Amino acid sequence: MAGLLGLYLGWNGLGSVISGTFLAFLLSAVFGLTLIAMGRATRKSQIPFGPFMVIGAFAVIITGDPLPLLLG
Repeated sequence: MAGLLGLYLGWNGLGSVISGTFLAFLLSAVFGLTLIAMGRATRKSQIPFGPFMVIGAFAVIITGDPLPLLLG
């Protein structure tokens, strides 16, 4: 799945790959921390990463690469 998502993000440029990957990690971390705070998971719980990869890639494809806007 990572290769296919990288193919689509890479078509838009390296910034899209970086943004999509960062967004996937950010979303999964927020989700995991929320589950831990609610007591529904522990640090040892396994959370699938695939859905977050798809959401991150889809968000970058739809909205465009935010990296040039952040760097000035």
